[in-house]
Amino acid sequence: MATFARAMVRLPMCAIAGINAGAVAGFILGLALFLVPTSSLSWRDLLLGGLALGLIGFFEVLLVIGAWGKNGVLRITPYALPNALLTGVLTVLVSYFLRAGLLSLVVGVVVGLAVGWTLCRTCKLMVQR
Repeated sequence: MATFARAMVRLPMCAIAGINAGAVAGFILGLALFLVPTSSLSWRDLLLGGLALGLIGFFEVLLVIGAWGKNGVLRITPYALPNALLTGVLTVLVSYFLRAGLLSLVVGVVVGLAVGWTLCRTCKLMVQR
């Protein structure tokens, strides 16, 4: 656990926000897929579900990183909202098509890390120009 904590400290803030949003989206989706494993969802349902879970993850990120982490809710909102929404949608799509079930939490963490890291790198490249 200490190794994981040391690795998390070295990550950029967008990656940490993506991990948090992905973990929330993956956990809730994993519970839903576990309770109703044979459900057949349309693309519309998957996208709306991903957006809803992304919003839940966004509010969690605002609470944990913005308020409790004393980074400022208004300061992180423009960066956290697209990160959480994109992470939520991709987590739902990947988990549903992999039929991950309860492992959706792990899928959410990996997707959130990838989305957050990519958005952080993109932002740094745009600022350098």
